Amino acid sequence: MLKVVGVFGSPRKDGLTSRLVAKVLEGAASEGAQTEIVCLADLRLHLCDDCRGKKCWGAGPCKHDGQDDARGLRDKIEGANAFVLGAPVYFWDVNARTKNFMDRMRFKDVNGLHALGISVAGGTGRGMCEALRTIYNFFGCVGMRGLSPMPVCRFNFDASMREAVKSGAALAKTAVSRAPFASFAERLAWLQSLPHINQDVYGNMFFLAKLVTEAIPRREDTKEVLQRVRAQLVKAAQLIENEAGEDTADEVMRAYTAAAEAWKLAQPKPPAPTT
Repeated sequence: MLKVVGVFGSPRKDGLTSRLVAKVLEGAASEGAQTEIVCLADLRLHLCDDCRGKKCWGAGPCKHDGQDDARGLRDKIEGANAFVLGAPVYFWDVNARTKNFMDRMRFKDVNGLHALGISVAGGTGRGMCEALRTIYNFFGCVGMRGLSPMPVCRFNFDASMREAVKSGAALAKTAVSRAPFASFAERLAWLQSLPHINQDVYGNMFFLAKLVTEAIPRREDTKEVLQRVRAQLVKAAQLIENEAGEDTADEVMRAYTAAAEAWKLAQPKPPAPTT
């Protein structure tokens, strides 16, 4: 039976990251896949010691095998038809627990294994794309064929939960057969073709500002602020194209700040307390 394994790096077992990975697996299960979700916080994974004369890249064994849970997790992923990795964003990148997982995974052969990466920035939303770059660089390094990445923050979380089910179903359909890369150059070309992975810091902030703008409800009371934010986005796009440096950063941040404030004001107000 087709099997999809999902791993999440958040210590919160009922947090945003775990819920998104679970939704992807729900979508995969709807296509008949057997699914399993793994919380890294439940496992014991030693740090990589970068041993001299190491054989882990080619043969797989590690001096910590038998002393922690890395080998069992490697076997689980190698035996799957598809893999999902979700990570929370700390300081504009994946958290340490997720990065340590990557450092310890020395697979024998996962070339062409279909994979999906999710980054979740729960606060400002900044760092989504930077974290995805780390996840997909890992996929590329070990040879997994990463599918279109999912950048998630509080502004698009509800929409992402719906999209995660669709992505899981698509992942299961794709995973029926592997698609091995014929060369390292092909891996690089695949990475280059994916969205959100190769943007610079200005492009990442511009994407976030657009995402927040799109999340603002279209109502009569938001029409004016939407027009203003869109005008700022147009100006920011022009500055990015002209490589205007600090002026670009200022304009992108103005657009993002205005959009975030408008989004917050447009959220439903909690009911007044009753007496």
